[in-house]
Amino acid sequence: MRKVGVIAGVLLVVAGLAVVVTAVIGGVQGFVGALTPVAQWSSPGSHRAQLPAGDWVVFQAAAQGAPTRTLIAWDDVTVTGPGGRVTTACGYCGTSETLTLGRDHYVGIIRFTAEEPGTYTFTSESGSADLVVAPPALQTVGGVFASLGWIALGVLLIAVGSVLLLVVLVLHLTRKKAPPSGPPPASWPPPSGSPV
Repeated sequence: MRKVGVIAGVLLVVAGLAVVVTAVIGGVQGFVGALTPVAQWSSPGSHRAQLPAGDWVVFQAAAQGAPTRTLIAWDDVTVTGPGGRVTTACGYCGTSETLTLGRDHYVGIIRFTAEEPGTYTFTSESGSADLVVAPPALQTVGGVFASLGWIALGVLLIAVGSVLLLVVLVLHLTRKKAPPSGPPPASWPPPSGSPV
């Protein structure tokens, strides 16, 4: 029974450590990747980039707090993917999405969904602006929270495994020693010789 407890405790601790390490690495890579644009170009012009499937935003470099009239028109930016023209939506109509990379501040121009991985072409024929493509901020925050959930699960596994190992250790140290089997030890023979 003791061996089963030790094995289960060690397996839980190792599994917990693996989950924590994987979640931390994945979370950091996802967060850093979300802050690194996958495409960058100047308008007017076009740019091609490989995108995985998912939600994306085209951002324009702009001064912080700049009014939307200083941005290029959202319907002047087109996206073409492996399946043809991609449906886009206004990025600054209603609520705006912003991105800060170092000292540069960006405002979302359009949102779109890449239905399949592949090469996407971004084209803008108007204005003079620096544009980047990156995942939306909410997706980045969601990824961070998912990583935190996995980290919590890993810590829980480590805690349960550690408690199990501690219980096994305490039981091992406090168990009563069984009396030795066999005949009781012989008594000492009386001393030989004359008494003094």
